[in-house]
Amino acid sequence: MSTTVIILSAAVFVALILNLAVKSELGDFLTGGAAFLAMAGGLILYSLAYTELDQDVPLAIVRTLYAVCGMFMGKNESPTVGNCAVLKPLWTRLLFWFFHVCALYATASAAIKTVGERAMRRLRLFLLRRGRLVVIYGARADTVSFGQQMLARRKCSVVFVDEHPDPSCIQTIRDSGCVLRTDRAATTPGRAFLNSVGVYSGTGRRISLFALQQSEAANLRFARGFLSALSAQSVSPDHTDLLLLGGEQIIGDSLQAGGDGHGFGNVAVIDEAGLSARLMTGYFPPSKTLKFDADGKAEEDFEAMIIGFGHGGQAALRSLVMNGQFYGSTFRATVFDPKYESLTGRLYNDFGEIFTQYRIDFHKADGRSREAYDFIRESGRKLKYIVIAAGDDKANLELSEELRRFYERRQHRPLIFELSRRGVRKIGFSGEPDKMLTIFRPEVMDGAGPDAAAIRLNHFYCGDNGKTPEQNWKECSYFNRMSSRASSDFVPSMIYAAGKTPQQVLDGDWNLTEAQKENLSRTEHLRWCAFHYAMGYAAMTEEEFDYRAEEYREEKEKTGKSSVRIAKDAENRRHACLIPWEALDALSAKENAVTGGHVDYKNMDLVNVLAVPKLIAPADIPEEKG
Repeated sequence: MSTTVIILSAAVFVALILNLAVKSELGDFLTGGAAFLAMAGGLILYSLAYTELDQDVPLAIVRTLYAVCGMFMGKNESPTVGNCAVLKPLWTRLLFWFFHVCALYATASAAIKTVGERAMRRLRLFLLRRGRLVVIYGARADTVSFGQQMLARRKCSVVFVDEHPDPSCIQTIRDSGCVLRTDRAATTPGRAFLNSVGVYSGTGRRISLFALQQSEAANLRFARGFLSALSAQSVSPDHTDLLLLGGEQIIGDSLQAGGDGHGFGNVAVIDEAGLSARLMTGYFPPSKTLKFDADGKAEEDFEAMIIGFGHGGQAALRSLVMNGQFYGSTFRATVFDPKYESLTGRLYNDFGEIFTQYRIDFHKADGRSREAYDFIRESGRKLKYIVIAAGDDKANLELSEELRRFYERRQHRPLIFELSRRGVRKIGFSGEPDKMLTIFRPEVMDGAGPDAAAIRLNHFYCGDNGKTPEQNWKECSYFNRMSSRASSDFVPSMIYAAGKTPQQVLDGDWNLTEAQKENLSRTEHLRWCAFHYAMGYAAMTEEEFDYRAEEYREEKEKTGKSSVRIAKDAENRRHACLIPWEALDALSAKENAVTGGHVDYKNMDLVNVLAVPKLIAPADIPEEKG
């Protein structure tokens, strides 16, 4: 009998621990309520009783306080006050014991909650040793929401690491079944941290790190420390992924696994504004704002307005440049920002070609100014896209609401967006709700998922080399990965320009006329050039080409072969193909005269066009949002 009681009592106690640990909001409410009732009720009843027993008021107060404190330690003064007038009625005696039970419950709940949370944390740490491990560096509302979605969508374990987590998120992390680590062993990760989450030497588990702090420096420091710990544990790069909020390509190059096997297997370095801009042009491509003829040639120019030119506005411009080039169309962007001159130094220095190759006008005026609305009115139907990136939600809201009211009374309505670090909001008209797309979602940020089309495209470029798409992607340089991403992002626009739907192409309908092939090839070349300009490339001069050609000849004479790519100088960001499409045949002939090869740069654009059916899958085509 005693054994049964012990077992049942232990089971109930464990159930209480888990319930109080997981259902914390209700537990905290009940504990607080019980403590309040115990104090209030105890003060009333004991003060009345001791006032009757002691004629000395100060003594009665002291004894009352002592008795109320004793309630929370399981004591009661029933033998002393039981015969007082206030406790003679049955209902007051019931209240007396009810208040004592409340006090004991409050004390026990606090103790059980502490023990329960420790037990739950140990249990979750134990469970982290199974399945895919997701480590999220940075605990705030948006990253916690992302972790919850990962936990719901994937068979994985999620651990948050943060020296100073957002206090409002701590309990949410615990309630969701994740683990929060704030200790030094986790924030400066080493082998001890990896062992604690079940990562041992030579493990075959999938390990994904999301470095999502607001500070790029903090993310880089943690990612490098985490990488060192993985290397010390001999974890293969094949089993590791990294997504880092940063923004610099060189960071990706330094963290991606190379020939020495040191690095993360799959690396994506992004900045929130850049990802928001990619999301915007992915779900709402500029191509959908234009008309194309039956031969795939654009019949309209693309014109965009950008309000605010901080990180968001600059990211929007680069994304629009890369996705807004079509044969037959002229690209124009107009920027309104009173402080644009103080914000564009690095953009002009590192990506200056976009300002020489495309018409980009600047106005030192606010988006609410008369100058801005004069521009909007004069542009009329030519204005296809308006991006609001004022830098904070309040300013974005004010600007978008004014534009909404302005266009509600007009027939032509361009696409209007609010761009922020969290994502992009498309403004609706005539009762249509706004559409918010956040970046902190697994389908946007998780591993190779967003890169599925890019991985297929890169594999296509690699040809029949006997390797899997994943193996070719692993060996792909970080810049070439970005190139593949940009190319795959443009595939839906290529399909739209051809007058087809993604489903038609998936069903095998990609039979293009000769005119369509040429026009789409021209568009592909414009897109390719725009990507390189947006990445800081410039056209190679004839002198630079001749110098590299001579380097090629000298190396080939000495070794019998040469690694020099005459047309591309990656170190100085120069490319000979950044010329009009019509001039590509002459460039091909010039290079072939040096190498004896058969390169055909114009045909490369056509190959990309014809490959479209091999590059898409149903999941690659964004859901129609416009």
